[in-house]
Amino acid sequence: MDWLSNMSDRFLYVDCCNTLIKKDTYHDYFKYCSKKLGFIFFVKYFFVRILFKFGFIEKKYFMKILSKENINSVRKVSEGYVDEVLLPCLNLDVLHFIDSYRLDYKIVIVSGGVKEYLEVLSIRLRLDGVISASIYDEDLCLIVGSHKVEGIKLYEKKLGKGGLYRIGVGDSDFDIPMLDYTDESFLVSNSTENLKKIAKDKGWGII
Repeated sequence: MDWLSNMSDRFLYVDCCNTLIKKDTYHDYFKYCSKKLGFIFFVKYFFVRILFKFGFIEKKYFMKILSKENINSVRKVSEGYVDEVLLPCLNLDVLHFIDSYRLDYKIVIVSGGVKEYLEVLSIRLRLDGVISASIYDEDLCLIVGSHKVEGIKLYEKKLGKGGLYRIGVGDSDFDIPMLDYTDESFLVSNSTENLKKIAKDKGWGII
């Protein structure tokens, strides 16, 4: 019985963009939404994109304009985005890697992407959870860099668990704090050169 209990304290945390999915999903998602949510949203998206491009606003403002849309429409477009765009771009090497841990670990996406589509992706892949920002969060804090570690700690606290053993999988410098925090760390072959150098020094694995 203790062994079964310990299983629930083991977590595999995997990044999404360019790791689980072979593309950057954040801006791609809002571009997809601009094609599906009608002319008014397209105009809002167009102006936010211009302001962001020239550095006048932060990228969280894409999430703010989407939060004003009908919740059922957002859910429907998120499902469409996952089914039409993300699933065909799955990194099968990463998927096979996490599949080998399913029996003993909770598999959780930790991403600077948007919770609305990441939760759909998690359901489609039969994963155990998502750590990311929602468009409906009052304090829109994207889960990147050190925020990934904070998100992991908060996630485990809400579950009433302390991670007995953690595995991390990432691809970029934004994942370094998470990979430093986990007990065992891996990166994908398309990772940044800087991360590959750090991984070599630290003895991290490559998928």
